[in-house]
Amino acid sequence: MEFMHFSHNHGLVYHQAIQGYEFHCSGCKSAGSGDVYVCWQCNYFLHEHCFRSERSLKHPYHPLHPLTLMPSPTYPSGSFSCNSCSLDGDGFSYSCSECEFDIH
Repeated sequence: MEFMHFSHNHGLVYHQAIQGYEFHCSGCKSAGSGDVYVCWQCNYFLHEHCFRSERSLKHPYHPLHPLTLMPSPTYPSGSFSCNSCSLDGDGFSYSCSECEFDIH
């Protein structure tokens, strides 16, 4: 069974990984292990957590507007600086385009 996700053009299949199998999540850009949603055609992998993340949320660090989950940064640099931890990121982020506010 294939599942569609807003971040990828092809359907993803749920894969129960064998113990010790590691992958690089295409969403959060972190290493992962365990069950994963995958597009074998593109080698696109998503943690189950990343696959199920809410598309929009309210966050106490930015109460003015809801934040929208973006599959990649919209800035010309191709990265963002997290307004919570100050680390740079180039994967999924919750973003407010009005305020240029981003968090991992």
